[in-house]
Amino acid sequence: MISIPPYLMQNLQYLGVFSWKDPVEILFFSWLIYRFSLWLKENQTHTLLILFYRLCLLLICSHFFQFTTINSFFFLYGPACIMLFILVHQETLQQNFVTMKKIKPLKNQTQANWLEVLLRTCLRTQNAHKSFICIIEQSDELSLLLEAPFFMKNTITDDLLVLLLESPHLNPEKLVWLSQDGTINAVNALWKKPIDQTWLADNVKNQEAWIANAIMTTQKTDALVFKSNAQSGTFDVVAQGKLIEHLSATNTLRIIRHYLNVGPQAIPKKGDPVYEKSQHKKSTVEQSHH
Repeated sequence: MISIPPYLMQNLQYLGVFSWKDPVEILFFSWLIYRFSLWLKENQTHTLLILFYRLCLLLICSHFFQFTTINSFFFLYGPACIMLFILVHQETLQQNFVTMKKIKPLKNQTQANWLEVLLRTCLRTQNAHKSFICIIEQSDELSLLLEAPFFMKNTITDDLLVLLLESPHLNPEKLVWLSQDGTINAVNALWKKPIDQTWLADNVKNQEAWIANAIMTTQKTDALVFKSNAQSGTFDVVAQGKLIEHLSATNTLRIIRHYLNVGPQAIPKKGDPVYEKSQHKKSTVEQSHH
């Protein structure tokens, strides 16, 4: 039988170690704290790990200096504090998971005017009394949020947009899914999960379903959503969780370019086809209102 020297036993008893089980339990909880610390370290947005170590240090100091009130507080509300750490950390991880970054391809010069082509086709579909909703994906991946019956990776062209947007199979309540580089990803796309009404603000709850989904999506990602309204001849844009309604084609193009970080040199000016068509459409709508 292994004997422990008396001086070592006295030191161990001073530390609260009275049997071989105590070191095993210490190692177990040390391993748990170490794994929890590694998990907290994955959060690069908030300094949760440093805050956790500060709270642990405060707990040790309160126990060493026998601050009974602080000790009682930690033992009573410690589980709640740990839950707060987990909630904040999980929210950040979920946001990072949802907003996985896309690999940006080399810019194709032939796609530089795809926004003008898109707005021109929007005006054409409005004249045909057809509305649709469009979502533009940027650097944040949307495949975890959206689903579609089929996918396509086609460059935006005038003929292709007319074929898709004027098709009788296009559902005006679903999404036309585009990318920032001028690529059509899918049509008739849907949000995978419905928005929980509990977490929506009161002013958002009263909005249409696509607006509520668009607001939540643009708050979590850098995507942009807009709707072409055939009845009013205007556009509604949702970006960064904000809704801008009743826009002309010119203002819509300017706002989309702003949120897509496209240079101002491509903003339509007087004499451009999109500008002239949008002005003609705007004057027609104003005359109908009068």
